[in-house]
Amino acid sequence: MDNIRQGRRNQAIGKEAEKLVIGVLKSHGLNMVEKIGTPVRMIPYRTNTGHKPRGVFRVIFGDTVSGDIRAFTPDGQGVLVEVKYTGDIDRFQFSRLEDHQVSSLWDCLKTGGLPLLAWVNDWGVHILRWPVTGFKKGTSIKLDEVNGHLWEGV
Repeated sequence: MDNIRQGRRNQAIGKEAEKLVIGVLKSHGLNMVEKIGTPVRMIPYRTNTGHKPRGVFRVIFGDTVSGDIRAFTPDGQGVLVEVKYTGDIDRFQFSRLEDHQVSSLWDCLKTGGLPLLAWVNDWGVHILRWPVTGFKKGTSIKLDEVNGHLWEGV
């Protein structure tokens, strides 16, 4: 599979994982649960000869965003959620998180918010409270270790 098709497949899987997480967050009592949109610019596509096919655009992704999902607890506390999908892998490696994602989770915590890490795999949706004890660069958390870190809802 070429890189473009693999990238599109990964994006589609990520979107489905986010939909599952949104449903779980709502069922756990959060309000105004919404996906954070990624800013993009649409540039009309041109061929090498300068021809502009109608309705064909090149997508340029803008700045990174703070997380994948934003929500509020019933008492108004802000919630930031980062979603990661690992499929049939029973461990979540810290290296799957990008530096700006980790920084955003810490910033949310420092400002009094509720930062959550949503790990979606073939065994379910696991909503973990940030920070996860012992989870740092060079480590991973196994599926059988998540129970002590799960967020139970509001």
